Amino acid sequence: MIDGTLVTAVKIRGMRHAARAGEMAVLLDFLTGKFGSYTKDGAHYFSTWFERDESDTVRDELERTYGKCRASTAAMGADFSDIIDEQIDVLSMCSRETAVLLLYTTANGLSKDERSLLAKRHDAASEGTPYLGDAQPLTSFSINLLPSHSSFVAQTVSDLGVKDIETQPLSSVELLKLIRSGVTPEYTADEWEPRVPGSITNTGVRPPPLRVPEEQNWDYSQVFWPQIAKQLFPVEAVANHSTCEIGGRIYAPVSIALQPESPEFFQALFARLNRSNIPWRVHQLARGDALAVFGLKSVIAQMLRWSGPRENVRIVEAKKALTMAREDGIPLVQLQTVFCTWGPASDPLIVEERRATLVRCIQAWGNAEVELVEGDSLESFCCTLPGNNIGSVGSPAAAPLYDVLRMAPLTRPTTAWEDGSQPLRTKDGKLIHFEPYSTKQQSWVHLVTGSMGGGKSVYLNSCNLSLILKSDLRELPFIGIIDVGPNSKGLIDLIHSAFPQSMHHLALYKRLTNTADSSINVLDTPLGLRVPLSMQRNQLIAFITLLVTPDSQEDALEGTSGFVSALIDQAYRQKSTFGTENKYERGINRVIDSALDDLNFSPDHAKVMWWEVVDHLAQAGETHSATIAQRYAVPTLGDLVMLCNDENILEMYGGNTVADTNETLPRYMYRRLTDAMNQYPILSGMTQFDLGEARIVSFDLDEVAKGGSSGAGKRRTGVMYLLSFQVLTARYFLTEEHLLEIQTKDNQTFDYRTYHREQIKAIRRLPKRIVVDEKHRVKGITMVENQFDVAIREGRKLKLDVCFASQLATDWTQAQLNLATQISVVGTANASMQKELIDTFNLSPAMAYELKNNMRKPSPEGATVLSIFETEEGTYEHLLYSTQGPRFIWATNSNADDRYVRIELSNRIGLLQARTLLVNKFPSGTLGALVAQRKAALGIDTDSLDGSTEDDSKPLLDGIVMELVEEYADSRSGFMPSSDSDLDVL
Repeated sequence: MIDGTLVTAVKIRGMRHAARAGEMAVLLDFLTGKFGSYTKDGAHYFSTWFERDESDTVRDELERTYGKCRASTAAMGADFSDIIDEQIDVLSMCSRETAVLLLYTTANGLSKDERSLLAKRHDAASEGTPYLGDAQPLTSFSINLLPSHSSFVAQTVSDLGVKDIETQPLSSVELLKLIRSGVTPEYTADEWEPRVPGSITNTGVRPPPLRVPEEQNWDYSQVFWPQIAKQLFPVEAVANHSTCEIGGRIYAPVSIALQPESPEFFQALFARLNRSNIPWRVHQLARGDALAVFGLKSVIAQMLRWSGPRENVRIVEAKKALTMAREDGIPLVQLQTVFCTWGPASDPLIVEERRATLVRCIQAWGNAEVELVEGDSLESFCCTLPGNNIGSVGSPAAAPLYDVLRMAPLTRPTTAWEDGSQPLRTKDGKLIHFEPYSTKQQSWVHLVTGSMGGGKSVYLNSCNLSLILKSDLRELPFIGIIDVGPNSKGLIDLIHSAFPQSMHHLALYKRLTNTADSSINVLDTPLGLRVPLSMQRNQLIAFITLLVTPDSQEDALEGTSGFVSALIDQAYRQKSTFGTENKYERGINRVIDSALDDLNFSPDHAKVMWWEVVDHLAQAGETHSATIAQRYAVPTLGDLVMLCNDENILEMYGGNTVADTNETLPRYMYRRLTDAMNQYPILSGMTQFDLGEARIVSFDLDEVAKGGSSGAGKRRTGVMYLLSFQVLTARYFLTEEHLLEIQTKDNQTFDYRTYHREQIKAIRRLPKRIVVDEKHRVKGITMVENQFDVAIREGRKLKLDVCFASQLATDWTQAQLNLATQISVVGTANASMQKELIDTFNLSPAMAYELKNNMRKPSPEGATVLSIFETEEGTYEHLLYSTQGPRFIWATNSNADDRYVRIELSNRIGLLQARTLLVNKFPSGTLGALVAQRKAALGIDTDSLDGSTEDDSKPLLDGIVMELVEEYADSRSGFMPSSDSDLDVL
């Protein structure tokens, strides 16, 4: 600074977790001790600065964040502009806020001789320097204070970090840019940087600017850096009586005349001003010598205390009390506080209104007294800028350091991410960025807990969309979704609407049915492989073992796993050995026949095997046809049944007996596998369903995962979950280590190892995610849980993102809890569920309070999400809001009534037209209010509504659909009702 004082600005990013009163008291005690030791010698002092700007500035921040997402999806060939624009609109309710801690070091802490020596060194360094009338000075003795100042800054940052307060020291360039943005934001581009010595550009150190010289040839200003003041104030400032006008703004500063009687936390002031929705900033300067505020006043008051006014007695008593407090070890500082608000220069009245609001809110902050600026309003304004002035015009007051820190903006919530494709927000409107699949997390294991109607489905869909929008992608990521119901179908439809028709195959929704025409052969192998890889073999053993385990038992019977292992090995051996391989016959698959004809396939022997066909097609580059042909070459579940009577199997296991049934093990397995084929037609034959090139795949298990929470029904659900899990993740688990397992036969003409190496590279470079919803349906099924746990453990090495969602906190295994890196609790919970959540996730007192008092059902404000993020920088815990626009909500809403109307309306007028009509008519994203109103009018019980479409609701919903269809027809003729009330009278 101009007097040689060193100042460093440290951005206060905020606190990683919420804190209740008890924890805040411990924090303040700790910081009081630390800051008290820093400031007691007079060489160091500090100030805090906070600004909350108008909401239009946060739109710029969102545009920058989502601008990267637009570029990313455009590179994929997609256009998500409607969803991104909508997301920017709904999040523009937030505001941009910035907090800074300024740390100062002066020569005041030095002795008289040390100061004299520094001055001499400064004079010596200045000798011979040219005259710089309009440039920055070349010399300053502040460099001698640098070691002490650097230590002060480093220790302060370290101490704040110990208490989970994140900071980020700013460079001089960043601080000066922050000051200028506080003066004339409309004249400060994002790319603007001040001209100062040592500043860095993309091409290296920025040289001093060369300006046109003036007539005085003895002034060398033109070849050095221009004065900082002229760079920070590029336009003229006009000071009025109590305001000042700079550029397109009027600034109205005010200061605190008497500090609060009962100091409150900064958050209390923020909450009041946030409700008022005005822009504001505050600068609080705290120096070490608190009793200096009395100056000569206390001496005169002491002399006149017996004969003068009562105020003299109060002055004497106040100084005495503060002196005693200091002697008792209570750190005291001299505090000066200045505020400011502003508005457009074209509307002075709104500035006056905002200043009045600011004054009222400050007065309510512990009963503080506020004074309007009298005299030099420009100087007062400058004191509200961070690091711009050495001192402050605010009335000085002696204050306990503990109270000063209580009123400082140190504990606003923060996040590990500067931006991200999934912005969340706090209730009071601070953006909390989150980047999925981020390198700031060592792994990605996300547990989502939420009761019915809590917004879990929409939240999961938003999580998946955020991965697609991830700014550093140029291709669609891999996402596999296991769902019960069409909750994710809306996301697939949304993806289809963003991509051209030629790319719709990359996103696939499949409602699984337990029928032969939807069959999936679990014994399929990667292209060209005669035997499964070790990873797939282990999964097969687990799956077949689950199939043959009795419904009444959790664990497999003794010897079952070994038998299954031998059975699988024998099946693949048989289907890849000459003489027992499957023989190719024309007419079985016309697609393959046609492909072979196009290739002029004419083998020199009569008996052609399917594996020979696979190799020939692969060699010709017809890998998709080769994949289809391979379905006829590999074993099926029916082959396993027949192999139970194979002589090799009987020789190994024929003497084993199952105690419960008194059957031989081969006979028992034959019966159980036959039963499984009958019970699960979907597993009985060759694969009829192919993922193809799909990247985003959703399996809807609604039809195949029914049947209760125990016995045969639960076993059937477990089988379908495990089947889906293995099909969706099979390609995720391929690694380069598996290439060594690929066996090449002498007669093979195609290099499958090289082929799969390229496939593995393609998969490894992209994010991979598996999402399992309704996980509670398989709780306690050991073999399914084990597969999930293996995916979590292996996920870090494979860079696999794992997300499980369930209804209760008790649905998670200990391994899942131990390895989770993100926990989300959505919606409300009763007292019993709250206790389970607190105990299971070991919630802090602050998070437990939020869970009990501030969780809400989804509303136009969004869905509350109790969020815990584990990162390399630490753990972040906050109550956040996931806020989506009506277009996204209507696309992904899982409420049964809403879904029914959306689907029926789409069938009649088209998907995009239906969604647009619903968004315009019901911007809240739900028909809930209208349905409840009409049910009440019809005498249908609305107290028990749970979002399920029952028989007595269907006629009502069909009526709404028909009204909307008629309205759509009318709109095409020129009539379009614009609100719910228009629909009510139809």
